[in-house]
Amino acid sequence: MVLSILSKAPFEPIKSISMKELTFKTVFLLALATGKRRSELHALTRKGLSWSSDKSKITLRVSPTFVAKTQLVCGSGSIQPISLCSLNDFVGDLPDELNLCPVRSILTYYKRVKSEGLSLDKDKLFVSYKPGYKSEIALPTISSWIKKTIVLAYQLANNEDLNLVKVKAHQVRSVATS
Repeated sequence: MVLSILSKAPFEPIKSISMKELTFKTVFLLALATGKRRSELHALTRKGLSWSSDKSKITLRVSPTFVAKTQLVCGSGSIQPISLCSLNDFVGDLPDELNLCPVRSILTYYKRVKSEGLSLDKDKLFVSYKPGYKSEIALPTISSWIKKTIVLAYQLANNEDLNLVKVKAHQVRSVATS
């Protein structure tokens, strides 16, 4: 149901949506596409962001100082980069499906943050969408954005949308892997 809402207004067309809506959409799609915990999403850096020349693949990296929960429990090595392919190769030219492409959303988000001067010379990929906010976002902010995306989707949903599968913020990782 949330994906259905994210594929249309007020989350599309992506180039003209508000920074708040773009942030919610990007964080939600990235959480769903990767199955990563909020701490890993929070630790993603702009310096670790790279993409192929045709923008069909994006690679994201976490801050080198970040220690994941699984590293603490298992003592495993460094965190591998996250690679995502654009949905263009998978869905063809279906507009509603392409509107849900996390690569498209991240690239748009990155360009908008840069053009609106929201980066504040910070290293984190995700920054506050609030004008004048000077600090880095806190870890719980990522969870808050995911929950707010779900709540907003329910508020915007019509009866047809409401008949779709219901998901809570803490279930996004499990849905992503299914």
